Amino acid sequence: MIGAVVVVVSAVLVTSLGLADVPVGWIIAGTVGLTVVAILAGHAARKDVESGTRVRLLTGATVTLVLIVVGIAGYVRWWDPRNEGVRLWEFLLADVTETQCIRVSGEPGGEPLVLAPSTNSELAPICGGATHFFECRSEDDDGVPWLRLAGSRYWLPEDVLRPRVGSSTGRLPAC
Repeated sequence: MIGAVVVVVSAVLVTSLGLADVPVGWIIAGTVGLTVVAILAGHAARKDVESGTRVRLLTGATVTLVLIVVGIAGYVRWWDPRNEGVRLWEFLLADVTETQCIRVSGEPGGEPLVLAPSTNSELAPICGGATHFFECRSEDDDGVPWLRLAGSRYWLPEDVLRPRVGSSTGRLPAC
């Protein structure tokens, strides 16, 4: 009975691992590891297994499970592609309400771009009351700092923004 429960729980874990958003190699490694744990624990749960053999089977299952946990921690820390790339800083519009919006510019110090509500372009007004992400900082010809919206080529002057708690304009990299 316990062996059947172990197999069912392992099958659910392997299935959920297959649904995870990770590279195929990690899914295969996790599936193999969980299968080994299920087989070892299932055999250890049988009544006809001797005590010494049961200890060895459970030790093998435990070691394999520890290796899986270490592998998951290592993946999240060092190999997860979501940890690579550009760091983003969060800012809010300074001194505006949720209904007040400003227009972005196409370059630091440039004229605000006209945003029509009925266009199908990727542009949207930047409004108060929401957090906006920025990836780098540059200065216009007059030395005024501007911040570039993350994932775009649009800019806002730094003086209309305030950093969200834990964010600072001084740490933004140059564009």
